[in-house]
Amino acid sequence: MLVMVTAVAGLVQAYSVRYMHGDGGYARYFACVSLFTGSMVMLVMSDNLLELFVFWEAVGLCSFLLIGFTCERKAAGDAAVKAFWVNRIGDAGFLLAILLAWRTFGTLDSQTIVREAGRHAGESVAIFGPYGSVNTLTLLTLLFLCGALAKSAQFPLHVWLPNAMEAPTPVSALIHAATMVTAGVFMIARFSPLFDQAPVTLDVLVVVGLSSALFGAAVSMVQADIKRVLAYSTMSQLGYMMMACGLGAYGLAIFHLVAHAAFKSLLFLTAGTAIEEVAARHDSPEPLRSDGWFPARFWLLWGSAVALASMPPLVLIAGGKGLFPLVSPSEHGHPVFWALTWVAALMTVVYLLRLVRAAEHRSGPDATPLRLLTPKTFGYIAGTVAVVTLASVWSPLIGWAWFERFMASALPFPSRGAPVAAAEGTLSAAIMTAMGVTLAAAAFGVLHAAMRRRAPAAPGLWDRWSAMLYVVVVNRGYVDEVYQAVIVRPVLGFANWLSDSVDVGIIDRAFEGLSGVLEGVGKWLSDSIEVGIIDRGFEGFSVVIEGVGMWVSTYMEGGVIDRAVDGIGEAFKALGQFARSFQSGQFHHYAVAVVVGAILILGLYLVAG
Repeated sequence: MLVMVTAVAGLVQAYSVRYMHGDGGYARYFACVSLFTGSMVMLVMSDNLLELFVFWEAVGLCSFLLIGFTCERKAAGDAAVKAFWVNRIGDAGFLLAILLAWRTFGTLDSQTIVREAGRHAGESVAIFGPYGSVNTLTLLTLLFLCGALAKSAQFPLHVWLPNAMEAPTPVSALIHAATMVTAGVFMIARFSPLFDQAPVTLDVLVVVGLSSALFGAAVSMVQADIKRVLAYSTMSQLGYMMMACGLGAYGLAIFHLVAHAAFKSLLFLTAGTAIEEVAARHDSPEPLRSDGWFPARFWLLWGSAVALASMPPLVLIAGGKGLFPLVSPSEHGHPVFWALTWVAALMTVVYLLRLVRAAEHRSGPDATPLRLLTPKTFGYIAGTVAVVTLASVWSPLIGWAWFERFMASALPFPSRGAPVAAAEGTLSAAIMTAMGVTLAAAAFGVLHAAMRRRAPAAPGLWDRWSAMLYVVVVNRGYVDEVYQAVIVRPVLGFANWLSDSVDVGIIDRAFEGLSGVLEGVGKWLSDSIEVGIIDRGFEGFSVVIEGVGMWVSTYMEGGVIDRAVDGIGEAFKALGQFARSFQSGQFHHYAVAVVVGAILILGLYLVAG
């Protein structure tokens, strides 16, 4: 996983250097892509559920930023918000799974949880009282599955993936090939011993995987936009991986995941080059001119498409560990289930052939000859991916034993399928079955075309049914419309009702009433307390102060202070008159004064001495 994530991310970033040249958000783009890649690397390396959840959320945040990269366009902003909310729904289940794992195992260490899974196989948890107990590991794995289905865009939580095409094409290659959508499959394979103890979850996983494979392939066959074809193709391929996990073929799912990363990244980058050169939205029903098509890129596109189309059949019949012995009616599979896996594989071939032919031939009055706008380094980048692609195509047949030995130490292998010896004996029967189904489909197509040519003007029953089926598929099964009718509009309507009835009708009116009450209380306080008590109290206090001042002025100033001042003046006047009596001009008066003064000085000296 680390090699796959870093290799594809490195190629995408090298491709983006030229692709995003001149864009105003060039620096922001590479910051988000680098954070995205780092978060995915840490997610793969995490050995703790809490750490895994942190980087799981970081990957979701980066996808929100990259899908809404051109946020000035409403479609990009809506797509980013849609991806964010759908993933939060799945992440809520993932978070509950982490809490239940802590309650069950007493730790969040991944190795401990995997090692002790068998010890808790028979335990139950009461979620609806004593009569509503559920097997603990079944509930735990179903909650894990919620997060995986949202992250890997599996039915019915796939609705965010087609809208994620609003992101720049290199981002689409990164999200759809090596990072975000692969996290769910990786997480299931990482905790495969836990899922092996929950047969109910494995059955749900098989049904969801097959439904996603069929639905994605069917919608891809009728989509008019190249990037949407690739988006639903990713959903279909991931459905095969989920189905493989549900059947216990975890190693085969990881092999398919790694091979799909090489195929899909090359398809996205090549399609992105074509879209960039034509500088217009490519609608598949209108063919492209191939004038000036760069031969290397042409063969790279064809090679990656053929390799990707080959993967579902090869995964079904690849050696003893293929899905064919696990879904064949001779074992425990149902004939309808067995047939539908081949139908999805055949539809993969159809929509990829349609995609490549649409990119190869496109004409019209405004058609632009395809010219090589990317630098020569693109040839080396695409060539590297092509080598990996072509080397991976045949490895399920000629190199599966090596891959099995390589993965044996990390993943358990099918425990729910046929024995290896019996499985190996079905390889020739599988090839014959594939040839028979292919020839039958071709014969049916020829017969149907002949019947349509000779059909009367009035449409027959098959024409009406096929037209109805086409309308349903071209509208993507009306899943978005169902979500709008069942979830989005009711929730928004309920929110509007809460806003009008509760927020405006109750809360706002309550605050208005409270403000009226407070205003009345304030007016009463102003009239009764401030005017009736405080103002009158201050008036009485001022009268008292004024009376005290007048009393002080009248009685103290006139009766005491004036008299004291007058008394002091009279005393000094008497003293002055007494002193004047000594100024008589007679000698004996002065002599007496000298004697008295000498006696006083002598007395003071004796007292002080």
